[in-house]
Amino acid sequence: MIKYFLPYSFFFCCCLFLCENAMAQLLERDTANIEKRYPLMRYTTDNYTLATQNIDTSLRYFYRYNPAWQRPYEDQFLGNLAQPHFSQVFEYERNIGLHLGFRQYDQYLFHPEETPYFHTPYPYARFEYTLGGSEEQLLIASFAQTIRKRLHYTLHYRRIIGAETYQRQQANFHNFVGSIWYENANKRYNVLSHYVVNSGSVDQSGGIDTLFKVEYDEFGIIESLLPKTLFLDTSVIRKNILDVNLENANTTYKNNNFFVQHSYDWGTTKRWYESTASGRDSIERKRFLPALRIGNSFTFNQTRYLYNDQSPTANYYNSFFLNPSNIPTGASIYYTPLQVNDFKNEVFVLLMGNKKDEIDEGEYRRTITARASFEHHFYRITQPDSVYTIQRRTSATADPLTVYIRADQRETLQSALLNFYVNNPASQALSYQLHARYALWGFNLADMSLDARLQYQLSRKVGGIKGRFAFKRLEADRIQSRWFGNHFDWNNDFSKTTSLQISGTYFNPALKLEATYRNHTFDNYLIWNEEAQPEQLSKAVNISQFILKKDFKIGRFHLDNTVVYQVSTNDSIALPTLWTRHQLYYQNYLFNNALYAQIGLDVRYNTNYYANAYAPATGQFYYQNSNLLQYYPRLDFYVSFRVKRARIYGLVRHLNQGLPGQMGYFAAPFYPMPDRSFNFGLSWLFYD
Repeated sequence: MIKYFLPYSFFFCCCLFLCENAMAQLLERDTANIEKRYPLMRYTTDNYTLATQNIDTSLRYFYRYNPAWQRPYEDQFLGNLAQPHFSQVFEYERNIGLHLGFRQYDQYLFHPEETPYFHTPYPYARFEYTLGGSEEQLLIASFAQTIRKRLHYTLHYRRIIGAETYQRQQANFHNFVGSIWYENANKRYNVLSHYVVNSGSVDQSGGIDTLFKVEYDEFGIIESLLPKTLFLDTSVIRKNILDVNLENANTTYKNNNFFVQHSYDWGTTKRWYESTASGRDSIERKRFLPALRIGNSFTFNQTRYLYNDQSPTANYYNSFFLNPSNIPTGASIYYTPLQVNDFKNEVFVLLMGNKKDEIDEGEYRRTITARASFEHHFYRITQPDSVYTIQRRTSATADPLTVYIRADQRETLQSALLNFYVNNPASQALSYQLHARYALWGFNLADMSLDARLQYQLSRKVGGIKGRFAFKRLEADRIQSRWFGNHFDWNNDFSKTTSLQISGTYFNPALKLEATYRNHTFDNYLIWNEEAQPEQLSKAVNISQFILKKDFKIGRFHLDNTVVYQVSTNDSIALPTLWTRHQLYYQNYLFNNALYAQIGLDVRYNTNYYANAYAPATGQFYYQNSNLLQYYPRLDFYVSFRVKRARIYGLVRHLNQGLPGQMGYFAAPFYPMPDRSFNFGLSWLFYD
């Protein structure tokens, strides 16, 4: 652990040194209350509207350190931090464009559309560190500062280390983003730019090879061990001594994204007067309100993906195309990854309506935002393609051996998209949002996406309703259309998948209640079949979901509940019928309001189901119906504290592990989840 801690400490100390010097200079000129600076520490992730938001310092879900837990319905993952993840609650989030189809690590990456651009008059720094079971670690370090009021820059780094609960489970991710935001003196001209780097290396175990099932007698004493069965109890032995299916397999993922955008605003300058403290004089204030923004952006995105197994297990894979053991002496073999370069240009026009706040003359609120844009993509793909068979002999009398030599295919694709987006603030009684996209030409000609949302609230006590209508017609992912690797080879011509999603929700803020019905209908839906290969369903698929969220509060005690019931007309889409999450906690100020604490239990449960199996060679979860996975409620106990700008938590994961009938469970066939473990985390903000 020390080998990781030292470089992180050095990086963090450098950030603190920069902060200390910069802040010292400011404090010489500014003696304002430190806590009053917090509202001024703002950032944006919207490069179109540049609407800013405050930093989150709440304790709610702070202890959920794993990025896979931070989705609305937290993802399941294969045992340890940074291992492949998937959702047990059905969601369809595909968008127009070229997608490789590798989504198993999405939550461990920095995504360009989430890049933070800070706009703060004071230096800002944040440090977070988590240490968990088996020495899994997560470190986050951020720093932001303004130079001469017009140039703002942000550095954000994250390091994820997933250690080995059992063999071949090591995972490492490096994420970095650097961004700048420049605005000229009259605030009409803005330049945004960022550079994002994601690099990951994940060992692949292929799951446990030799499994044990524990049977207990009537007194709860171990009666027998049954080898090579799926439903097991690994609490009686150390997981890291269990054999795994793959001994030398590894996946590497690399992504680089460069973005630069220029925009110019037209609008009006609003002026008003404020009285001084004495009340005898007034000070003129002014603020520029943009009404029209025109911009242009350029993006370069490069993604490289490689699965490599230097010592393939003969009984694990169905096929071998580049098996080193079958290559005669002297024959050359090479294996390079799939690589895609995306060059994107976009021009946009943005209209913004502003209205003076009736309470404070100096504040204005957005009434409407409308954006139209045109974007062009040029893709350059380097991918394994044709396989040539050559007959060779190791000697004059030996039988010929088949040697496969892979030829790289370099392909170029283009796509042109027309986008339209309009919305008004969600704070209004009647709010709406419409996002439409259409592919004018290119490899995905006539792809389209229409997403409309509407919300109406009568009052806080009566509540309101909101609905969504989404229609999409999309080209298949690249890996579903074309793939060649050491163990799979296909070239498919799939029809476009069409989807219709409709949902309706009744919500009541006073009762802290949300009741939702969602329906998904698909034609030409694509799945990964029992052979771990893509397959297009000939029949329409319908998935219905009922979602209930209800929070209770009695004094300082809270109980937050989410219950999801879901059914599918096709068994090849693996979903638990019932998925629930409950959080029971006590929350209050302690020690004369010096410390804010939250102490509670987090409980998750889903019904038994045939969870998808995992194919390391393609990184996909595929259908299986031979292993029914069994579950029970899983309990986590946590304690979170906030003292000024520092937050600390302690977490006991899988608290009830080891009890009879609750000895362990699987995320996917042959992938057991960890036993009980303890996690500790710290987050500290610096802006003084």
